[in-house]
Amino acid sequence: MAGHNKASGRYARHPILFRGLIMCEHCGCTVTGDIKKQKYIYYSCNNSKRTCQKIWVREEQLLTPLSGYLDQIQLPDAAIEEIVT
Repeated sequence: MAGHNKASGRYARHPILFRGLIMCEHCGCTVTGDIKKQKYIYYSCNNSKRTCQKIWVREEQLLTPLSGYLDQIQLPDAAIEEIVT
């Protein structure tokens, strides 16, 4: 998150969950999200190095494995109370 830059106003108006957080495994370029039919979000490599094929992945396919990891994260009760106060 330290290197994550906020998108300009032109692009920030759309709610893209993983904007700027995912990198392509093959070429290292940023994976960008696009909204299709005003309701489906698809991600693909922006292919700025021209070495990747455009493969589109729906946001739901990314959320399924991530939700399993997020379910494993637990905070002790003392830490929760400290955050709340």
